[in-house]
Amino acid sequence: MSAALEHAVDYARQHKEAWVQETHSAVRGATDMAPLIHGWRGGERVALLAPARVNRDDALHAARLAAVGFGCDIVSYTTESWQTSVECNPTTASPWGPGEMQHAVDEHNALEAGWITETLVTHVINRAGDVLGAFLPYRVTRRVSALGITSYALAWQEPASPSDGEWSGLVVDSLVGFMKEPTTAAVLARAGVMPSAQEFGLSDEEARAHMDCALVKTLHRSDYEGSLMLLADSAVRASVIEHSLGRRNTMRRPT
Repeated sequence: MSAALEHAVDYARQHKEAWVQETHSAVRGATDMAPLIHGWRGGERVALLAPARVNRDDALHAARLAAVGFGCDIVSYTTESWQTSVECNPTTASPWGPGEMQHAVDEHNALEAGWITETLVTHVINRAGDVLGAFLPYRVTRRVSALGITSYALAWQEPASPSDGEWSGLVVDSLVGFMKEPTTAAVLARAGVMPSAQEFGLSDEEARAHMDCALVKTLHRSDYEGSLMLLADSAVRASVIEHSLGRRNTMRRPT
């Protein structure tokens, strides 16, 4: 799990840097990055999902797809969030409540005041319900050129709290719950409708890759909004994905 967390954090850092660099919209929140969901199965990273919207429910839906649909035994979940070293909300003099950080940013210039820092937060969960996590706090500044072109600069900050504490909350509870659900493959096998790979002259690895491709095609035809890419460490899996999906197997920046 530690290796998965390190990989997810490094990927999120690079993705955020590219996202900010490529953003030129003056709309508030334009530099917010879409959620990133990685899935590992048997030690191999097999899927990467990025919902189209910066939305918790969409991100959780993608995480459930990784856990249940793709049958991943480790899932990472990276989203935009807030972090603070201020124990109490300065506007209420009470501990921070749900939604208050967002309100403080929107209505009381909490970012400019230094009460709150924007951060990426990554959770990694396995089938046993173990959870690791990390913060990547940052600050974004906006510049407007003489030609009226908006651009942004990103600077990483030190985390306001350690990443080795206990992780809890609605998101974590949801992720742990997804990992405890039976996978689609397990449900089909129990129902006796999962043919063996040998019946089709395939190895187990090839059959699993074909199942993953079938799910991707189903999602493309459904109401799933966002990017989805299958990944492969082995030549066998890569060959199946290339033959089945071709250029459709790619990540794109949501618009």
